[in-house]
Amino acid sequence: MPETGFFDTTRIVYTERGNGWLDVLGGPARLLGEPGFHLPTRHTLEIRIQFNDSGVSRLQDGTGMMGPDPIAFDPMGPARLTPDEIPLLRAVRTGIRTHPCFPFATGIDVVVTHDIPMFSGILWKEPLMAALHRALDSAVQHPQTASSASPHRACWFAIDTGYPAPPDSIHGERVATAALMGYRMIAELAGLPVRTVRRGVVVIDDPTWEGTPLNIPPSVWEGMFRHRVPESMTGDMFLSLYGGLSGGIGAIEGDHPYAVRAATQFVIGEAARARFLRAFPPGSHSDNDQLAALGELLYHSHAQADILGLSIDPANALVSLAMEMGPAAGIHGARLTGAGGGGTVAILARPGSTAAIAELCRLYEREIGLTPEPINLGQ
Repeated sequence: MPETGFFDTTRIVYTERGNGWLDVLGGPARLLGEPGFHLPTRHTLEIRIQFNDSGVSRLQDGTGMMGPDPIAFDPMGPARLTPDEIPLLRAVRTGIRTHPCFPFATGIDVVVTHDIPMFSGILWKEPLMAALHRALDSAVQHPQTASSASPHRACWFAIDTGYPAPPDSIHGERVATAALMGYRMIAELAGLPVRTVRRGVVVIDDPTWEGTPLNIPPSVWEGMFRHRVPESMTGDMFLSLYGGLSGGIGAIEGDHPYAVRAATQFVIGEAARARFLRAFPPGSHSDNDQLAALGELLYHSHAQADILGLSIDPANALVSLAMEMGPAAGIHGARLTGAGGGGTVAILARPGSTAAIAELCRLYEREIGLTPEPINLGQ
């Protein structure tokens, strides 16, 4: 807990709570702004904020993982944060900087408490920043921003594969960069006006898809552009031919061969799949035909992610076992969660399929030799 005297007792403290998110669909597309499809878990977080007159912002880690003392930070600092910055501090700074009312005229004191395990396949940064935005909304009387967390689904399960290595974000970032390369090529093919800002950075005048590949319909991609976008291209070749990207996750690696066509197809398809999943209201997944369609969507997404090197062998084995057990056991679909490299698999099944999930875990442990751990989604 924060030390006594952290908050000014004469001022209001604004508190917001949330849950961890299981990132079922979105992956690299989420890095480009696609909200994806999330399921809340029983892991909780709480964020408390208070404005101060000192002009200095402070972060207190209520879990004690960052130590007992608050950390002073400058929200007005460089937008690109340093790689060695503490992840919790990075998330809080980013949350403040992305609020509609930023910059603020005062300092902000922040306390964060959560029980979300790191490297577990459970998202914590996004729900933390969403809760921070809601708290800032209350503090400045700004209209509430919408939360992209999805309601509970009775037929969703999640399994940690037991794979010990933490997720590696570089593969997801490369896929997102390759998709932006594909979008730049599509802009050229579509005759959209492109203006070079500097080497590596361009501006695309795109009123149709609003400046992102996420809004390109899969039918348009397949019918008009897929066969005209090259399978791969090095970063140096792309820069020499197209000048740069209209957005970016990181610097383009000159000698890296980017899988442009596959990445663009994956991101366009993933955005469409996530929109499809979000369109289903709570309780609408009971029809077997709907479950079959949604399950096929998950399997297809996982296969595409695996082609791009985003999956890992234990996750592939768990997804294959889920497919083998199939609808007869009440299991309709499975997919590696997140942007790749992690070890949590989301399972779509009929309500009441707990025994089937336990059998799936038993088969997986016998075949792979790793101990899986079902993740409680609060259902």
